[in-house]
Amino acid sequence: MSDATIGVVIKGQKYRWIGSEPYTRKDGASSNLNLWETDCPDCGKPWRITSGQYLGTPNKRCPECAKPGVPVRDGMNPKDTTR
Repeated sequence: MSDATIGVVIKGQKYRWIGSEPYTRKDGASSNLNLWETDCPDCGKPWRITSGQYLGTPNKRCPECAKPGVPVRDGMNPKDTTR
């Protein structure tokens, strides 16, 4: 068993793939949603998002810290020492 984590880094934010779940589309076809976990750059709390086949440009902040239109500055999370 490998300890490797599947993930991506988008604009400096790390997203870890944690699995997928079944999903039924509006047209009734079966599909899957990918489940991703990331850490909020403001509060440091891990939170989850879902995506289709491609992750695209996901939110960086958790729903509690959401600030639409306000960019995340580098080094905002004091718990993240990798920036």
